[in-house]
Amino acid sequence: LIKLFGLEKFTRNEIGSIVNLIKHDKKNTHGKINFVLLKNLGEPIFDVRVDDELIFKSFEFYLN
Repeated sequence: LIKLFGLEKFTRNEIGSIVNLIKHDKKNTHGKINFVLLKNLGEPIFDVRVDDELIFKSFEFYLN
């Protein structure tokens, strides 16, 4: 995907702002972020809770 769309750079402050915006998504509750993840193609897993630190680590992985 990076070859197609390029690498977007984010500062730690920008990542924090993104995380705060994600918290307002309709599928999230009580300030906890929930994702829909794929177990396999066509097999979603709903309401997978992910803490802020893992999201920050994911952005760091993306940037490296």
